[in-house]
Amino acid sequence: MQPVGSLILEHVIEKLPGLNLYGKVTFDPVATEKGGTADVHKGLLESDAEQEAIVVAVKRLRYKVDDEKGFAREIRYWSDFEHKNILKFEGYFIEGEFPALVSRWMKDGSLWTYILAHKKNSSLDRKQAMILVSDISRGLAYMHEKGAIHSDMKSDNVLISPDKRALLTDFGISRMDTHTRGYTMTNPGGGSIRWHAAELLNFQNGTAPSQSSKTDVWAFGMTVYEILSYGRPYAEMGNDIQVAMQILNGTSPPKPVFSKIARDEGIEQFMWSVCEDCRTRDPQQRPTMAVLEATIEKKLPEFGINI
Repeated sequence: MQPVGSLILEHVIEKLPGLNLYGKVTFDPVATEKGGTADVHKGLLESDAEQEAIVVAVKRLRYKVDDEKGFAREIRYWSDFEHKNILKFEGYFIEGEFPALVSRWMKDGSLWTYILAHKKNSSLDRKQAMILVSDISRGLAYMHEKGAIHSDMKSDNVLISPDKRALLTDFGISRMDTHTRGYTMTNPGGGSIRWHAAELLNFQNGTAPSQSSKTDVWAFGMTVYEILSYGRPYAEMGNDIQVAMQILNGTSPPKPVFSKIARDEGIEQFMWSVCEDCRTRDPQQRPTMAVLEATIEKKLPEFGINI
């Protein structure tokens, strides 16, 4: 591994020596996906536990090791999570000046890709949709229980496992609540406008509002909306300023047309009610993820779902 010059990064890495994968990963130099701060490559990880190499996703960050805060944050938070609805962190490596994060390759891609694959004929089975909603609620409730905030909850940041279950990922702008961990690196207002809670758009005295577990809840509701509607929140709005005005005015995204099949309509009505509850204007009146998880779990048997 290349030497690192950051005290914060060195401290985090010293605590996690088993996750250093330097020299154990090969990857295709052509990225399969390009994001705002990182490129994703398909690669192979040599494994002592398995005879064959493991197919992995290599997330190569675009910032240099000198810009260590985001890298240290993502390693620390991701490695701390152990839940069936959170993508497992395999490790990291640093080649040259740019760091990389490694996880299992999910061939079905993101939830958004999965939604689009079913959009043409509205063919995403509603029971399967509810299972995905339940999975996401479980993963996000677990994060909140650990004192973590995702800060960029949306379908792009959920992957689909081989058994078609939801896995939360992309913790690059996540943070820990100030009172629950030894250090906090906040990214106020981080994330994506279409999933933003109204309070994140209210700048007072030039101060940027902060992400919180309550803003995660709002974004969770908008992620449920994506599953329900096969579309982005406020998809009819052409730019972020128009979207922001809709959110500040208290306007909901358009209500989808529900199925004429009784069972499916019931599921869709419930999903819509979750969306609306998550959009409660007053953050203090907004349900917690723990409450939402319990509410969703209680509904599953009604819809003939046993997971």
